[in-house]
Amino acid sequence: MILYILKLVAVSCLFILFYRVFMQNEKMFWLNRFYLLLTLILSVIIPFIPIDISSKQEVLRVIPVEKLNIETTTEIATSTLNNDLIFKLIYTLYALVSLVLVLRFTWNLLRILKRAKSANGISNDGYKLVLLQEDIAPHSFLNYVFVNKSDNLEQEVLKHELAHVRQRHSLDVIFIELFKIVFWFNPVFYWYKNYILLNHEFLADAEVLKSTNTSIYQNIILSRATQRICQGVSNSFNYSATKKRLNIMKMEKSPVREFTKCILMLSFSFAVVFGFGRRVEAQTKPVKESATENEMQEYHSLLDKYRDNGVIKFTNATDYDKKLIDSIFKKMTAKQKTTLKEWAFFTEGEGKLRPRIHQEDLVRWSESKKHQLFVDGKRIPNKKILQFKEGELLSYTLSSGKKGKYNVDFRTNNAAKLFQGNGGHFISISVYSLK
Repeated sequence: MILYILKLVAVSCLFILFYRVFMQNEKMFWLNRFYLLLTLILSVIIPFIPIDISSKQEVLRVIPVEKLNIETTTEIATSTLNNDLIFKLIYTLYALVSLVLVLRFTWNLLRILKRAKSANGISNDGYKLVLLQEDIAPHSFLNYVFVNKSDNLEQEVLKHELAHVRQRHSLDVIFIELFKIVFWFNPVFYWYKNYILLNHEFLADAEVLKSTNTSIYQNIILSRATQRICQGVSNSFNYSATKKRLNIMKMEKSPVREFTKCILMLSFSFAVVFGFGRRVEAQTKPVKESATENEMQEYHSLLDKYRDNGVIKFTNATDYDKKLIDSIFKKMTAKQKTTLKEWAFFTEGEGKLRPRIHQEDLVRWSESKKHQLFVDGKRIPNKKILQFKEGELLSYTLSSGKKGKYNVDFRTNNAAKLFQGNGGHFISISVYSLK
């Protein structure tokens, strides 16, 4: 979660910085609107996008597990409880802040809609002009345009607000407000709102200038620059960015420059996706670590050490030798095992080797919910054990498993066939615990 939050902030910051440097001062307002809304969504999605990366083949290693002492176990348990408490406090804080923001947003929304319904208004084609007693600057929300009742409203100002209504800028504002509720911890989204609102002003100004002289409109903007700005989720005839709006009006469009920045925008977006996407290594088949030549020689030497008149007996074998035999055997590849004349290993478990298997035992285990069945080390559905006959299963090991269940590990005749065909023989060894 922490990594996701860091990526979210970093991606959104890169997108908004790119906008500020390369796109804000270009007269491609519709593209800017699309960019701001799309990158807002992408900043949330990109950390989840899987990026396949090539990697070296994984090598499986046998790692010994040391026995934990009581003190270590207690420390781990205490640490886990402390971490759980911290995360619960963080989630509670997040939920409380989000709830406050939801209530504030809902209150502002209802207050605006109530004002629109209760005040006197004039309905026109596609919008309603709401006349208010308050001394406010003209502003709009959805299809409502709010103005002071005694305001001598210029046609250019009305066109400006109608541009907000017809281009549905209020939907953008609601969208960013909802994002801020969910991701209030990301300060970059507050910058997003400022840039989205400013671009709305550029779009509305461009619409007015289609039928109005630039100098006349600029004078109207300056004359209203001292009026109080309406706060909340509405679009207003905003003068806090008056200087930027006036400068943009003076700029000339450059199709070549705009096309170049579009290409740069696409390239940058792909780079951010690749740089901050979720890394997923290609699904390559793990390669088991093979035993070295010296280890193979040592394995044969250990078997010869306990060979008596051609028969291998581990009755007096030391624990160290047992562990070493088992460790080397587990490291061998299937090809290395085919070269063996004897196949010996020690099965880990808490139970004892049980060489005799009865059909009634198989039926009982197939219906049991307290047992997990394994055949040659592979987990199988319990019902499938009935597919085996008594003679196909050499032996089994019974040991305790997870969540109060028991593991039943069967050994089959197939496990020895590979070695019998090479002149070797399978050595049944009692079960030793390697703990």
